[in-house]
Amino acid sequence: DLFFKSQEIQFITSLLNVVDNPTREVALATVMLSGFFGFTYDDLALIKANYKRQNLYSNVLLSAENGNDLCLEFTILLKRYRRKFITMKISEFIDFVYEDLGILSAVGCLENGEKRREKLLYVLDFAKTYEDSEGKNISGFLKFLENVDESRLKSSATEVDAVKIMTIHQSKGLQFPVCYFAACSEKFNTKELTSHLLLDEDYYFSFKFFNPENKKRISTIQRQILIQKTHQKQLEESLRLAYVAMTRAQDKLVVLISDDKIREKIVEFSEALELSANSIGNDVFIEANSYSDWILPAILTHSSSNELRLISGVKQHKFESGNPFEVKFLNSEKLHETDCLINLEKRFVLNETDFSSIVQKITENLNYEYPYNEILSISSKASVSKLAHAAEFDAFAFSGKPSFTSKNGVSATQRGVATHRVMQFLDFKKAKSNLEEELNRLYEWQFFSEKDIEAVDRNSVINFLNSDLCNRIINSDFVKKEMRFLTERHATEIAENLNPKFSNENVVIQGAVDCLFEENGEIVVVDFKTDRVKDEAKLAETYKEQLKIYGSACEKIFSKPVKELLLYSFHLNKEIKL
Repeated sequence: DLFFKSQEIQFITSLLNVVDNPTREVALATVMLSGFFGFTYDDLALIKANYKRQNLYSNVLLSAENGNDLCLEFTILLKRYRRKFITMKISEFIDFVYEDLGILSAVGCLENGEKRREKLLYVLDFAKTYEDSEGKNISGFLKFLENVDESRLKSSATEVDAVKIMTIHQSKGLQFPVCYFAACSEKFNTKELTSHLLLDEDYYFSFKFFNPENKKRISTIQRQILIQKTHQKQLEESLRLAYVAMTRAQDKLVVLISDDKIREKIVEFSEALELSANSIGNDVFIEANSYSDWILPAILTHSSSNELRLISGVKQHKFESGNPFEVKFLNSEKLHETDCLINLEKRFVLNETDFSSIVQKITENLNYEYPYNEILSISSKASVSKLAHAAEFDAFAFSGKPSFTSKNGVSATQRGVATHRVMQFLDFKKAKSNLEEELNRLYEWQFFSEKDIEAVDRNSVINFLNSDLCNRIINSDFVKKEMRFLTERHATEIAENLNPKFSNENVVIQGAVDCLFEENGEIVVVDFKTDRVKDEAKLAETYKEQLKIYGSACEKIFSKPVKELLLYSFHLNKEIKL
């Protein structure tokens, strides 16, 4: 199934929509009926029936106030989520929701569970990408998701003999025969703690105090409390991730710790264990800067870490825990001697000829230009108005007046749109006899609103109905109005300066002809214009290309020649032949 149409993705995007704005009914109903909150279709029907409010969220709030426990629990949770999001990045919030609702575990139990999990983790990756390039706005992120090319989504690497590299987040809910927990000595990211502004759902926010006398920023007591609280939250999250990482392996787990001062650390942890009677206290948790700061004290209490203790010169600790495991200590000399690793002493000797060819190849690669780069600026599909109205935009930009300066508060644009709609649905023959009666018929049949009817320039319409062009249309046996079409044109016709080698490339054009009729076996194309332009030649020049595209499309569609291309100007009350 399509990625963004799948049930799990619909749920998480709907939840983000609801957190952003709970009054979005479709998203709210999707979340409530997801199965995570216990609502059924009957529950929603009763909520809507009991309270005649405009939106579902208002009904849920009223239900909660009147003793509906399910609604009360849901509103409390939604309020908590909305407060959480204020202090979190989108990716952090999505990960929190996954953990809080157990979504990854839940979808993992369904059919195609691993693929469902992978889709949810893709959303998490997309959120991180969006944060790096855009920002924190949920609406912006949801639009970002809409523009993701589904064809670029990689498939799940679930083959038995495959090696899969993933983040700890991505591994949640999965299990593998052998797992490597790498880079355990990498420092935790504490950059957030140095920010001038700190946010928290309980303590709200805190700034550094700026001292105007010495021009320095000073941390306040409130900020220090907030730093401690935030740091503890980060450590708790890191500890949860460490648990996830170390419980993915089915048969074998390999933990990799690389540190220049490993001996000093082992001695330090050993001394701390002696002082605490071989128990790992809270200070080890609080003072940790990496996963290895938690792992090393734990393995030092085990008899299987004899090699590590001998190398570091610390004594055997009496405390025993768990099953035996193997500890290997490799220094840089042993790494060079290991067959399975690259021999770092190996060197490649290049002669001058080899070097020149490599430089030439690199230069060619750096100077490479995509051969179709020129045509990338041209859309493969475009509308007639976009192609043909460039001149119109230049000629008439900012020529309109605001609606409050116009008669009855109706702007020229609104009047023009209303007139075009009238011409689309108006029965010209009936309107010639009684225009008001025909307008009332269209209003009663709900083709127009009352405002549209009021906006119609009746004098201009009457002038058209009395014209020779209108009589020609009435007398024709074949008339089409607002005929939509798709056609093709060569790319070189769209962009005149395009390289001739792209002459075979086509662009799909979509548009709508206001009116066309057949006369003596030939087609007449009519385009209605409400532009307030007095220069007939200028109006014709502006819309010449548009009418040409209409004419070309009609010839292809009806296999009949187009004998006339006509503009009818309601401002000039006349037809203009091109």
